[in-house]
Amino acid sequence: TVICQIKITNPTEDDKDIMVRNRGRFKSKYENTKIYDEIGNENNVLQIKFANNKLLNLSGWPGFCQKKIIAGTSVNMELYIEEVSSKATKITLLQIICGDYPGYKVEFRNIPIKKI
Repeated sequence: TVICQIKITNPTEDDKDIMVRNRGRFKSKYENTKIYDEIGNENNVLQIKFANNKLLNLSGWPGFCQKKIIAGTSVNMELYIEEVSSKATKITLLQIICGDYPGYKVEFRNIPIKKI
């Protein structure tokens, strides 16, 4: 299991809801929330944890997780990816589908995988 830990900050003066989806709308231009490694493997993010919320499964219904981020604060988010190759040393692309349908894509690149 690979766990991607991300800190999300709301620098605005308004509270914001963030939504992470397992996929965009059917046949939309957005694909699943997933990672690619430097070997060329592709793995979907199956579970997510926001702050002190319990682990939520993205693969089932309703297929998203939502969290309110209070103005001027940060929350920690963890994305859980199963069956990542033990030969992988970095995530070349982490693609997160956010927001209500059809959603939008947030991407991070070249994230080292730290073996524990």
